[in-house]
Amino acid sequence: MSTKSPVPVHGLKKTAKSNKENPKAGGDTKKSHAMTVHWAKPENYHMTDSLLTLIEDSITWKGALGFNKGAEINPTPTSKGKSVVQHCTDIAVAFFATNDANSEWTPCDIPLLKVVIKNRINSLRTTYQAFHKELGETGHGLIVAWHKEGLYEGSPAANVYKDIQKKFPWYHHMDELMGSSPAYNCSTVTNSQSALDLTVLGGNDTDHEDDVSHHSISTPLEDEGVSVLSWPLSPQANMPADKDIMDLVSPQKLKLVVPLKHSADPPAVPQSIKKRKTPQDLVKEVVDVERQAHLIMNEMNAKQHIEHEQIKCHSAYETAVTVECMHLKVQEEQVAVQRAHDLVMIEKQIVLARIQAGFHDFGSIDPQLHG
Repeated sequence: MSTKSPVPVHGLKKTAKSNKENPKAGGDTKKSHAMTVHWAKPENYHMTDSLLTLIEDSITWKGALGFNKGAEINPTPTSKGKSVVQHCTDIAVAFFATNDANSEWTPCDIPLLKVVIKNRINSLRTTYQAFHKELGETGHGLIVAWHKEGLYEGSPAANVYKDIQKKFPWYHHMDELMGSSPAYNCSTVTNSQSALDLTVLGGNDTDHEDDVSHHSISTPLEDEGVSVLSWPLSPQANMPADKDIMDLVSPQKLKLVVPLKHSADPPAVPQSIKKRKTPQDLVKEVVDVERQAHLIMNEMNAKQHIEHEQIKCHSAYETAVTVECMHLKVQEEQVAVQRAHDLVMIEKQIVLARIQAGFHDFGSIDPQLHG
């Protein structure tokens, strides 16, 4: 293993407290050391990143700590006969570089440093599993696929993701370490190409051998009675070997008989196997109903506005017609008054002309003048 430069540890405190027993008698001085690493401080986040990268680069440490063993690449045992505490000791030596002459840590600090490493690894695993459980499979899948926009605002998964961003920025790194671990990966079962024989359920494949096709059905790991979270941290003591795991999760070879010709009517889906609605589905339904209600309200408002404009235009038209009629009537009245006035003036002018001509006959005006 190559020697790495020591990680700068700003949050690590090493204090010494001396307790003297019977100083007059010249007794020995006993020193007890206490170390505290402030992993959660933002300025020390790089320490956790460096620790996870250090473990990720070692197949041995990944296998010993229950992470991805890399069995597909190197099927040899990865624990090398050491316990988890011994591996934590090796990690502490490499992480704090106690063998480096320039390091502030010495081999004498290893008993305390290995406990610091062991506690941090356990804390990371516990926190990751807790957040994974709170997110659920849907929320976890969206986050690890970098599709956080798929989380509905205000949903439980979105709130958990906010806590992850704030308190646990190593979720993706831990998922890469845990994702292909035998305790979490069921790909060996779900991708099985073994045929299934359903004759044990009462079927008979001898009569319809020419009219059937065979398919493979995968069996989930949980259906085989294997608990994916019940294995301890140490693979040497109690964790099943890779071969045992494959024996436990290997599905029985069953043959599935499926008719080539399907009936015209689709089979009825039992109510019990319908997909249960998740909180995200319920939120989506509420949003859809609210959107539909808004559309209906907008349509009604637009219709009312159009009717109001039509009434307004019709009223304006009727008012204009009424005003025009009144104007024409007034004009007619004015014309009649003016004509009557003109007739009176003409009559007076005729009377005046007769007086001036010496006529004293004040008869009425010729009716023809009235036209």
